[in-house]
Amino acid sequence: MRRGVGALAIAALMWAGSTTSASAGGMNGTLVSSVDFNCYSIATGNPYIEPMISAIAGWGSTGEMPAAGEVFSAQFSVGLVGRSCSGASISPTVIPPLGVRIAVDAQHPVQWRYPGQSETWQTSGVRLLTLPDGSAKLVPEQNENSLWPIANEQPPLQFLVPLVADRQLSGAGSGPGQCPNGPPCARGDAGDYLQVQVDNSIGNPLTLVPVVPLFASPAPAGAPTGGAAAGKVKVAKTLTVKALGKGLTVKVPASALAEVTVTLTAKGKVVAKGSATAAKAGTLSVKLKRTAALKRVKGTVKATLKVVATGPGLTKTTQSLKTQVRG
Repeated sequence: MRRGVGALAIAALMWAGSTTSASAGGMNGTLVSSVDFNCYSIATGNPYIEPMISAIAGWGSTGEMPAAGEVFSAQFSVGLVGRSCSGASISPTVIPPLGVRIAVDAQHPVQWRYPGQSETWQTSGVRLLTLPDGSAKLVPEQNENSLWPIANEQPPLQFLVPLVADRQLSGAGSGPGQCPNGPPCARGDAGDYLQVQVDNSIGNPLTLVPVVPLFASPAPAGAPTGGAAAGKVKVAKTLTVKALGKGLTVKVPASALAEVTVTLTAKGKVVAKGSATAAKAGTLSVKLKRTAALKRVKGTVKATLKVVATGPGLTKTTQSLKTQVRG
């Protein structure tokens, strides 16, 4: 008897926005599939072709939609929906559109799971290989050939990858087949579409590209633009030892997940320093703590406030601002 695509397998693949309890908003794209010969049909001498590997991409956020500068997640699933002779292997690459970056750090790791083996999301066992164009390949740490196995009659392999939009997104753009040299589209031709390139070991075509339009409200006023980790910082012409002793706060316009370090140097010595990480885009408050060298400041001396900001997918910024410290 011929085997079609299992209804349970298709239902399991139609997954994205509601995958995690933390996701209040989100949407799925369209299911895409490759085709190949059903293995049983070859063995019985009556070969026929059926959908073999299917993939779907989506996104999820804690609100109805993320604001530019807030972390949200790309979500995608890949599974065998046909009957192969020996399973299959896949290699996924996440391709965000321009103005959207992969935002993986210690607080926002890549998550993955094989639901047929465990419902628990895993954060170890995966490496993120960032490519020059801003996309990133997901590689299993324990597989020498860098491929993820998928098996017959098993729920699909699932991934969550943190993203941040640095601009407003309205779902405009083009999917694969509607841009030059796609699929996948070049990032600059993809509009507001997230693409996931899934290279497969079997089936036709050997590359699937599920897509989903992204949406994000405008970034808050004062947030950096163009992928810069931090915007222009202002400092008073004179800082007092008394204020520094109490803990001076420096306001830094920062992109989401920007890691900002501020140091104040006078007479060749660091007299105060502090650091902070921006949970979302906007104004980040960095509180400086005095060092022992501050006690040696007498009278009024020249000083330099250095602000260094970096972060996942961001352009590093360094600012050196002239000021003075008065004892």
